[in-house]
Amino acid sequence: MTKPADIFFKPLNDKTQFKNKNIGLTKRAVDWKPTLYPLSKLPELIQMISQEKSHTTTIRYLVDLNKNLWFAKEGAPNKTIPAHYQMTGEKDDAAYCLAAGNIEFSADYKHIQMINHKSGDFRPDFESITWLLAILIANNTPLKEDLRVERLTQTGGLQDLYILSSAELKTWFSETFPIEMQQFTHQPQENKTVVYNKTSDAPPLIANDSVAKRRLSFKATLRDVRHSLFGRSSEPESSLLLEEEEEEEEEIATMAI
Repeated sequence: MTKPADIFFKPLNDKTQFKNKNIGLTKRAVDWKPTLYPLSKLPELIQMISQEKSHTTTIRYLVDLNKNLWFAKEGAPNKTIPAHYQMTGEKDDAAYCLAAGNIEFSADYKHIQMINHKSGDFRPDFESITWLLAILIANNTPLKEDLRVERLTQTGGLQDLYILSSAELKTWFSETFPIEMQQFTHQPQENKTVVYNKTSDAPPLIANDSVAKRRLSFKATLRDVRHSLFGRSSEPESSLLLEEEEEEEEEIATMAI
């Protein structure tokens, strides 16, 4: 197994910050209101993803400039899954973090078995993982005994894979960062919703996707019929229909050029 001191050399320095590099790339046809989960609410997020059809064991994380650790669902950004920069709650040109990447759980969701620094928005360096590990260990988060730690290239490919003993990690962090470890126990206690309003430059429908165009045109026709018969806000099920229409608009955005 790899020794922590063999791969982590730098001290925890909050002056080393990573700026979002993807400016103006996220288009939204509807408002996005994803939920962020602090460490204390991690079981709630785990329960939610464990019940989804995909049965994913991976989530994304971010350590903000206040040294708070946040988690969110992993996947293509949409109205419930934030882009990494959106986990800061800031505009894309004002988003910074201390660390960001992915976490993978064991099949039973009882232990964290893999961590990395994969973030297309921030592209943080490998040493940024130190922040994540320090906060997890300070709060006694269950880690698999043979924890996998991935070092990635700037393009997100796997460069090195290290296997570390979680017991050795706990000892090393406690001895190396004793003051910081005490501070890291003070983490947020409530979920947080970040709001990103729809953009005026949401992308158009794919021009050459004739099947999708016909399907969405049919949906639009049905929507117009509903409005002509009931009005947009007068029918009893209007709130449900409005939600369905927002999903239809989101579908159009995801089928963009």
